[in-house]
Amino acid sequence: MDNFKVVSKFVDDLISGNVVDELIHDQIIVAVEEIYVNVAHYAYGQLDENGDSIPDSGTGPVEVIVSDENRVVTITFIDSGIMYNPLEKPDPDITKPPSERQIGGYGIFMVKKTMDDMTYKYEDDHNILSFSKKY
Repeated sequence: MDNFKVVSKFVDDLISGNVVDELIHDQIIVAVEEIYVNVAHYAYGQLDENGDSIPDSGTGPVEVIVSDENRVVTITFIDSGIMYNPLEKPDPDITKPPSERQIGGYGIFMVKKTMDDMTYKYEDDHNILSFSKKY
């Protein structure tokens, strides 16, 4: 998490000149935060007795690639942590009252709902998660 501000500024600097719609800009920055936080908390975590990652229990590299072509910003996160496809996780049931909802899963859900496309693949021992937004 120590590098979140660096990553956020890196993305912001690259998209600010082109993505002038404030809502779209903010959606992209929030999506970057959600994905980065997930990688930082879980990708390199130690495993508990059930095989689940213990949040914030490890460190490791994450590569962030930003492309901006044909009025579409694409952000790709690459890490070599525990294989995990967040897109396979069922969406939370937002129709339930808050007191009955499970904790977790809302960040990925929000990114899926606000971005135009989101993909995941595991290749050469790396998690590769990308999302894109038209502007």
